[in-house]
Amino acid sequence: TTLKDDIVLESSTVINVTSVSDAGIRVGSFIVINAEILVVTSIFMDQAIIVLREQQGSTIRATLAVELSVTKSDISFIGGALSLKTAGISAGCLLKINSEIVLVDQVQGKVVTITRSQQSTSAATHASGATVYNLHKGGVAVNVYEDKCSSGKNAVSNPCAAPIRTDSSWGATNLTATVFDTGGSITSLEVWDASYITVGHYLKVHSEVMLVTHVTGNTIHVLRQQKGSTYWTKCAGTIGIVVVSVATETITVVSADVPGFTVGNHIKIDLEILKIT
Repeated sequence: TTLKDDIVLESSTVINVTSVSDAGIRVGSFIVINAEILVVTSIFMDQAIIVLREQQGSTIRATLAVELSVTKSDISFIGGALSLKTAGISAGCLLKINSEIVLVDQVQGKVVTITRSQQSTSAATHASGATVYNLHKGGVAVNVYEDKCSSGKNAVSNPCAAPIRTDSSWGATNLTATVFDTGGSITSLEVWDASYITVGHYLKVHSEVMLVTHVTGNTIHVLRQQKGSTYWTKCAGTIGIVVVSVATETITVVSADVPGFTVGNHIKIDLEILKIT
């Protein structure tokens, strides 16, 4: 999938892509834009995703090594060429320095040649030590990482040393309003789309797992504190609900010996990842 936003600022946590489902993106997925790794925390419809930025040690930041005056058209960075590679800075990138956005024309070694005053911003003097952000531009590829933490189509790498979520996931929807719950008294949830959620599914909201007992329209009735989880007292209206699994927890295969399945292994069936217990 590709980025729909014209520009993604350094503070943005909502990103729009051409298609979430076609790319296999879901809650918990790691995605990659340029050199930055992001983790998806919520999904709205099929285009908007809420993310945590600069994950797995990635960054969009570099630091000015010398002052950049109003008339100057080249930048030097602390850390030289390595810092440029780490932040994914190359020709065609848009960089933000304080309130000014500049266009990268050329990169030669550790020196970056720029065109000033882009995106209706004004040239200004920027002190050495100022943080420079590499902004993502519309149309760039948004790749999905394949790992034990997430599963997606067109997967490209494996950044995750160990799983952060051991349950499988079949999709996600969002709460329509914030739920405040101090003792598990709330047993129904209003969501954007419950069309694929049925009785017997387990839902995961933050760290709490719930069992679906009844579905009416987009209202889901649940049993709280399932799978050894505990109450999550505040469920924000934009948080993603993950369909964890169905009630059936045993599958039969032709042979478990040939592939060497053992307890603790993660296996993948289509787009679903399961953990052998």
